[in-house]
Amino acid sequence: MGEVKWTSYPRPQLKRESYYNLNGEWELDGSKIQIPFAPQSRLANFKGVVGDKLVYTKTFSLPEEFIASRVILHFGAVDQIAEVYVNDVLVGKHEGGYLHFSFDITTEVKRKGVNTIKVEVEDTLSQKYPYGKQCKKRGGMWYTPISGIWQTVWLENVPESYIKEIKITPSMKDVEISVVGDVKGFKAVVSDNKKKVVEETFETNTGKITIPNPTLWDVENPHLYDLKITAGEDEIDSYFALRTVEIKNVDGVNRVCLNNKPIFMHGLLDQGYFEDGIYLPEEEQEYERDILRMKELGFNMLRKHIKVEPEQFYYDCDRLGMLVMQDMVNNSGYNYILDTVLPTFGFKKRNDCKGRYQNPEYKKVFEQ
Repeated sequence: MGEVKWTSYPRPQLKRESYYNLNGEWELDGSKIQIPFAPQSRLANFKGVVGDKLVYTKTFSLPEEFIASRVILHFGAVDQIAEVYVNDVLVGKHEGGYLHFSFDITTEVKRKGVNTIKVEVEDTLSQKYPYGKQCKKRGGMWYTPISGIWQTVWLENVPESYIKEIKITPSMKDVEISVVGDVKGFKAVVSDNKKKVVEETFETNTGKITIPNPTLWDVENPHLYDLKITAGEDEIDSYFALRTVEIKNVDGVNRVCLNNKPIFMHGLLDQGYFEDGIYLPEEEQEYERDILRMKELGFNMLRKHIKVEPEQFYYDCDRLGMLVMQDMVNNSGYNYILDTVLPTFGFKKRNDCKGRYQNPEYKKVFEQ
């Protein structure tokens, strides 16, 4: 079977005790494949043919400690269209190859015994959906395509009412927390270096906490605060930094300011492609090594280009002191003359809505 790769909790900003990783050996169209790697990659060890339609299967049994009410099945990313079945029952469909999605499989999963997941994928490299620089015939600026599952697949066990999402909005002195889910109010505990600094309880799902003696985040001192949120029977661990990023007029020039101070962003274009895993390195620890190499060379910013990374990458940038400029992943067509040559020579007044997005469906997909 081989060593299972990518075993870290895949969502650092909303972390629970319950976690069951489904990476490792799956079947794809009757041949073995190592998940979370795309079948075109060397690390997937897939011996079959990659077509436009792929069918993945995996059997599993729930851990004994999964005793809470609901079971959630998570996918880090699947390119491009995925229909997911549990024990031959369709539990949901997702379109687009770069974002996390999940399904509540409580009524379909067997608490005891063997379960089967089937994921039916269609990937025609349709330009309707974001595709970045994937191309069936790589060359020049176009890269090897990836298909199907390419991030971690995992399960978690949650109570009947649980936290689905959180939104954290910091300033230089406080943090606003919004909790999304079928819960009423929450308690937040903020810790600094494992020492509790403040605890507050809110009767609604939004609250603001002022941090005493705040330490700001910057690239030389990437200070993070730990955050624990309790809502009813649910409890999650998270983190945040106190920082602001704004464009301000300084000495008559608009400048990017970090915590109200101009910062020179000395950065690299980070394509996020890897020789053996294509969209993923062999192990998640490679993100940390790569970020530290870039810092050692004197860079403080990475422009994450033509893809959205697993959340581990952004967490490592937060804790190691690396700014990220995140591109929107492109869809629709590309024209070398109109999209590259003319803008290079100063012709920048072309209306994208009349050019690139003549198809209203493509425009809608991009906005979504």
